[in-house]
Amino acid sequence: MKPKRIAVVTSSRADYGHLYWPLVEMKHSPRIDLRLLVTGAHLEAEYGHTVDVIRADGFDVEAEIPCFVGSKRDADMGLGIARATEGFTRVLDTLRPDALVVIADRYEMMGPALAAMACRIPIVHIEGGERSEGVIDQVVRDALTMMSHVHLTTTERAKKRVIAMGVEAWRVHRVGAPSLDHLRRSRLWTREELEAHLGFALLRRPSSWGFIRSRWMRIPSPRRTRCTRRSRR
Repeated sequence: MKPKRIAVVTSSRADYGHLYWPLVEMKHSPRIDLRLLVTGAHLEAEYGHTVDVIRADGFDVEAEIPCFVGSKRDADMGLGIARATEGFTRVLDTLRPDALVVIADRYEMMGPALAAMACRIPIVHIEGGERSEGVIDQVVRDALTMMSHVHLTTTERAKKRVIAMGVEAWRVHRVGAPSLDHLRRSRLWTREELEAHLGFALLRRPSSWGFIRSRWMRIPSPRRTRCTRRSRR
C-alpha cells in the first residue's frame, strides 16, 4: 500500500516541542510519507534559527516558508498571515499531501490552514477545544477548529467543546497531550548538566523546602480554626 503523504507545519520552538515525538513516530512509520514544512520564528536568526535544530534532530525539511514581517504593529500579524498564505499555497499546490497537520493556537498556523482549505487538502488539528481566555490565541484556535476535518484533542473536556461547536463526533479523537511523551521518552538532564549549561548553580532543595516549611507552619490547622469558630458562637 502506498504510504499517505502527511505534511506537518511547525512555526516555533513552542509547537516543535509538542510535535517532536509524533514526528518521530511518523518518520519511522511505513504507512506515512512525512513532509515537514517549517515557517515562522524557526527561520529567524533573532530567535535562534531553530530550523537548524530540527535538521540536527534528524528530520528532513521539505520546505521553508518565511512569514515573519515584524512584531511591533498589529498590522504585522495580518501581513505575516498573508505572506504565509501565499507561500503555503504555492508549496501545497505542488506537494499535494493527503493531509496537513496544524497545532494549537498560534497565528502562524492560519496561513497554512487557509492555503490547505483553498487547495482542498484535509486538515488535522491538534489541541483544539482548549481555552486561552482573553487573548487572540483563542480566536485562532477556534478558527483552526472550524477549518479542520479531523481533531486530536488532549482531554475529554476539550473533545466535548469541539463537538459543541458543531463538529461531527466521529471526527474528534481524544489522544492526550503529545508533549507529555517527553516525560517518558526524552532523556532529562542531571542537575550537574543543567548547571553547566546555564552557567550557574541551582538552589538546593533543603533551602527551598525550609522556606516553604516556615511559611506553612504559620497557617492554622483546620481543627484549630473550627474550635475557634465554635468558641465565638
